[in-house]
Amino acid sequence: MATIRSSSQETRRGVHRRLPSVSKVVVELCIPVLSYGTAMGWISPHKAVLMGPDPPSSLAATEEEVSWMASVIFISAPVAVFACGAAADRYGRRAALLAASVPVVLGWAIKLISSQPRSLIAARALIGFGSGGSYVVCPLYLKEISFSRAFPLTTYPLFRILSCPIRTLGWSIKLISSRPRSLIAARALIGFGSGGSYVVCPLYVKEISEDSIRGMTGTFIIFSQTVGNLLVFVLGDLLPYNTVLWILLAIPLLHFGIMTRLPETPSYLIKCGKNEETAKVLSWLRSLPADHCSIRAEVERLQVEQTSCQPKFSPRLLFADKTAVKAFWVALTVNLTREFCGCIAVLVYASHIFAAAGKDQATSSALSPNKQSIMLAAVQIIGSFVACQLVDRAGRKVRK
Repeated sequence: MATIRSSSQETRRGVHRRLPSVSKVVVELCIPVLSYGTAMGWISPHKAVLMGPDPPSSLAATEEEVSWMASVIFISAPVAVFACGAAADRYGRRAALLAASVPVVLGWAIKLISSQPRSLIAARALIGFGSGGSYVVCPLYLKEISFSRAFPLTTYPLFRILSCPIRTLGWSIKLISSRPRSLIAARALIGFGSGGSYVVCPLYVKEISEDSIRGMTGTFIIFSQTVGNLLVFVLGDLLPYNTVLWILLAIPLLHFGIMTRLPETPSYLIKCGKNEETAKVLSWLRSLPADHCSIRAEVERLQVEQTSCQPKFSPRLLFADKTAVKAFWVALTVNLTREFCGCIAVLVYASHIFAAAGKDQATSSALSPNKQSIMLAAVQIIGSFVACQLVDRAGRKVRK
């Protein structure tokens, strides 16, 4: 009994020693999700600027144009989910994450170039696409560098080059033009890139995380999004329009630079026959020597998984198992409940909602609408942080 307890304590100590390496990768990997959070909340502090008497464009944006800027990011993101999922399966997690940053970069670039409503709407769509792609690939990448069984998917270098530039272009368009058409185009780009990030980031994170910390690292993705919401609310309240765009443009560029030096997932390296490189990557992630027994055992396990015959996914397989069906409906219900509660609309129009509420003497506040939005984002961060701490201790069912 004492031997079992001692072995368990040694395992926990080993996990804590190896945690810094994985945590560093998780933080770096979630930058595109943070970028998506900034893209979601960008409308809130800037709606009054775009529609005000002194807009960045020659003409003030209309209510309809602003609504398109706000919503187009969520139209292009689902497209990126499928595109980035396919890309991550073929070219690799790291490549897909890099590619997801491309539309986001393009989206912010469009906002810098033009402030026309159509440009801003296009930029928002690009940013949404890039962020959606990152949400697909991140969990996949993270799982493949974890101790547990990795997804039997392959890797691809093409998408690595596309994700950051697309988001960069979106922010650049916003910087160059303040016309509504330019802003709409920039939002479309940013939405596309952000959608890709939503696919890749959770996958990458899951594949590099150990079982004992996978819940915490997985919830860190949502925590990063809430940090992005708070960041853009604070920047929008304190800094000029163009300064905010330059800062938001730098985020996907920073992510692109970081991702070029992160390793590919062990599963993909095994698939390519690079066993020695796989051992080196696992050694770096686990903070253990490459010839350590646990590293050798994990390499052997990955080899067995890659050589084993696995059937292609079919929707029928999902409903063939009662446990899988139950899990599917639980997850679907939780996500639909979250989306239909209106939380996204509240975040996007937070300042506008607080400003409208302040017109009534009974609901007015001493704080400005932007500062009230900052408080809303801060509450989100607290909730996300608590979830990060509880998910592995209390379990998923308790948290939900």
